[in-house]
Amino acid sequence: MPTLETTSRNAACNAVVDQVDVGTTNATGKLVLRDATTVISTHLFTNPAFGDASVGVATAAAIGSAAAVAAGVIDNYQVLDRDENLLWSGSARASGDTDLGEECVLDNTNVTIGQNITVSSFTHTAPA
Repeated sequence: MPTLETTSRNAACNAVVDQVDVGTTNATGKLVLRDATTVISTHLFTNPAFGDASVGVATAAAIGSAAAVAAGVIDNYQVLDRDENLLWSGSARASGDTDLGEECVLDNTNVTIGQNITVSSFTHTAPA
């Protein structure tokens, strides 16, 4: 597998995250938080959703909080574009949990129906 230099990593990362802003159905893309396959909450990105990548990492702009529509332990996420096409998915964790490389960090992952969920940070990393 080739090794990407920083300029190429940034370009690759920007190409992926810029897809969130593509589409016409909705004003913004969505971050869907899930417990296995059960949707717990859906959060709206801003537009543009991400800033420019630096050293192969793009950080999301502010993501709105949302109330849980189901109870569960959030363990994964999906990123959808403005037309609700699935772009990528990954693991999620709470801010106090051990960092195992998850790009989606939440204030709390063990939630009840109606509980407000805040996204502490969200990044996307292009491999070197």
